[in-house]
Amino acid sequence: MARARDPNPDKAFEIYKEHDGNITNRTIAEMLGVSEKTIGSWKYKAKDNWDAKLNGVLRKKKRILQRKKKS
Repeated sequence: MARARDPNPDKAFEIYKEHDGNITNRTIAEMLGVSEKTIGSWKYKAKDNWDAKLNGVLRKKKRILQRKKKS
């Protein structure tokens, strides 16, 4: 069975969102009792890109189209 996802990244994002992105990684880290680098890695992961979520920017999956072969 897979391990449950750590709830701290979600809590950290909620704190970030409450402050409209105007809070340092160090402050969030002190609130949650984790390192500043951990917050930085959560913040910039592709899956959890906080700035994009905060600004409402969503990435679409890139679709690869196959070219038709000439007959």
